Amino acid sequence: MPPVTLSSVDLNLLVVFDAILTERSVSRAAERLRLTQSAVSHALARLRGIMGDELFIRTPLGMQPTILAESLSGRVHAVLSDIRGILTPDSAFDPGRATQRFRLGMTDFLSFVLMPTLARVLQNQAPGVQVVVLPASARASVAMIERGDIDLYIGAPVHQPPEFLSSSPLFAAESVCIARRGHPAFARKLTAARFLAHAHLHVSPWGEVGFIDEMLSRQRTARRIALTVGHFLVVPAILEQTDLIAVIPRRLALPMAKRYGLALRPSPFDLGVAQIAQVWHRRFDSDAGLTWMREQVVAACAT
Repeated sequence: MPPVTLSSVDLNLLVVFDAILTERSVSRAAERLRLTQSAVSHALARLRGIMGDELFIRTPLGMQPTILAESLSGRVHAVLSDIRGILTPDSAFDPGRATQRFRLGMTDFLSFVLMPTLARVLQNQAPGVQVVVLPASARASVAMIERGDIDLYIGAPVHQPPEFLSSSPLFAAESVCIARRGHPAFARKLTAARFLAHAHLHVSPWGEVGFIDEMLSRQRTARRIALTVGHFLVVPAILEQTDLIAVIPRRLALPMAKRYGLALRPSPFDLGVAQIAQVWHRRFDSDAGLTWMREQVVAACAT
């Protein structure tokens, strides 16, 4: 494929691409961009010709992106954000009028903690802003931020972060033990012996050894993990029907215990606290929109 001359290409085609990717519909993309459906369809046809790919396939579930379109999504989003910053370098972010889309990477634990508050803020203060939450770990977040797949990662701090990353601390997550009500180990004080005598439910979105087991290893002990799951939010359903014990963040355990009738106990081991931070690309340090979003994350963590 010969190189593309930018002067011969309408860069608004990327805006159309981004809108269809978000809406999964040509008609809704047209409404979002305040264009006719015919204009958006024509722009998509031109973009297909340039890229030599269908980009979006019409299905009963909407316009589904091809593999190429998925691979381009993060880069296109990042490029459009950069262009907005170039054209409006000194403008303040007005949440009430903004139509920006933010991609946040986090685990379901942090989604549970943050998103109800963020959703309320968006509804009340920024009705035109869209947020997409994607699963992300500290290890995966570096490449996701570099590729433009996410604008902001929220979770455990990145180990030995590269120079292009910026970060700020959010809160310290204390962990507690949780099990079904009437669990034999919880009948009295949960001792180290009772903690280690029972099998455990481990939560790890990527199947890795986690923070809890690293802390136990430093104290020259280990728990017996019978089951590992990838999501925190399946924990209550499993604990209700088993004698497994889980160790999860207090901010998640408290509402779970109240809603599902589970029991909580302090850990008999010193597990310390897990630090939670937000991380982003340094090129967005002065981006007014992302600065606003980071401020909302800080406020949500404080509630």
